[in-house]
Amino acid sequence: MLSIRGVYENGKIRLLEHAPKSGRLEVIITFLEGRRKASIKKDKLAGLLSDLQENDFQDFLEAYQKRGQDWLKGRGAEV
Repeated sequence: MLSIRGVYENGKIRLLEHAPKSGRLEVIITFLEGRRKASIKKDKLAGLLSDLQENDFQDFLEAYQKRGQDWLKGRGAEV
């Protein structure tokens, strides 16, 4: 079994990832409820960013959040 992300809009399904190309395949479509939000794994991030000064850290977080939101919007997610 393989799961592939997609978006259902205006009666059509648009895949956000490549599907296997092996002829006809049976599928099950599951509609997810609610919004998906990106999350930052704080423990890993803190270790990587421990040497940054406070102003640098704030700048990084703002840029990281914007880039993540842009990435999600480009894939049809609500942010």
